[in-house]
Amino acid sequence: MEVKKILLIGEFSNLHWTLAQGLKKLGHEVVVVSNGDVWKNYDRDIDIKFKNFSHKISFLKSFFFSYTYKGFDVVQLIGCPFLFSGNKTSWNKIFFKHLKKHNKKIYLGAFGDDYYYQQACVNGVLQYSPLDNIKKGDAYAQDVFDCLSGFKGINAYLANKVDGIVAGCYEYYKAYEYGGFSQKLKMIPFPVNIDQLNFQEKKTLENSKIHFFVGIQQRRNAWKGTDVLVENLQELSDSNPDMFEVTIVSDVPYEEYVKMYSKCDIIVDQLYSYSPAMNALTAMLQGKIVISGGETEIYQIVGEKKMFPIINFNPKVDVGQQFLEVLKIKKEEIIRRKEESIAFVKKHHDYVNVAKQYIEFWSL
Repeated sequence: MEVKKILLIGEFSNLHWTLAQGLKKLGHEVVVVSNGDVWKNYDRDIDIKFKNFSHKISFLKSFFFSYTYKGFDVVQLIGCPFLFSGNKTSWNKIFFKHLKKHNKKIYLGAFGDDYYYQQACVNGVLQYSPLDNIKKGDAYAQDVFDCLSGFKGINAYLANKVDGIVAGCYEYYKAYEYGGFSQKLKMIPFPVNIDQLNFQEKKTLENSKIHFFVGIQQRRNAWKGTDVLVENLQELSDSNPDMFEVTIVSDVPYEEYVKMYSKCDIIVDQLYSYSPAMNALTAMLQGKIVISGGETEIYQIVGEKKMFPIINFNPKVDVGQQFLEVLKIKKEEIIRRKEESIAFVKKHHDYVNVAKQYIEFWSL
């Protein structure tokens, strides 16, 4: 196998760092450049969390006037805001041109909310989405909508200029398919480090209560639907204190977050997703049941016909009633779902096997 020199730029939810570990297991040379996904502080080889103006100038000199970002066989960008985000996202066009000129192939990740995802939601390609909150007058959802609209130019430019696009979720795959990129698009499951994060659960529950755990990202609370989930969960908790307990944390760094949910049974993740993302998959490997995206399509895509461990909530159905249905699950069923969660991630998201799929796609 030919050893490839690979540069991964940007980070969402530890995706690139985990992929890098899988690629290194296969013998490839990999460099991860990111800001650690801000407060989550994920590992990286080159830190671009600019501490001050001097640090930013040093980065610019390194980027344009050294060999640090040149000579790679493959460069993959986490998304259109791979270096700069918000109202500075358009700046990334300058950096992209430099990367394309000095490296062999360059790929775009469809791993998060961007202009094409927004358009798929607006035009009814997906039956539900965070944009539904705009109809409810949610200010943050409106801000995100406006921000994603501003991505149009840079997003379209990158999607048309890259050698290929990798989608990590069903919804992002459908968005770029709808956008007209089927010929250069590939869906590859998210990678999970099954060696580092495999903590087998006990076969029995520790107490008579079901323990729910919710991790809130304050900035994206309404966008992810966590606000709706928490509101309904707390109402049920107040009404049924003997049936379950709830732990809620906010904006916790990754390593601390993983430790905090170690004793829970069910992690409440997202309301508007169709697929389990990195956070949900990491928890599943530790034997947690997740309430997250688990639509039929994601099992069909990976070819799974026996294991369906994810509890899928539909935001168009009464959320409180869906929580009540969860409370009816028997303990034997909870234990089985915990075991299936581990088995599902090992089967479909093993970081080394996922890395092989990337190498195959990058080699086309």
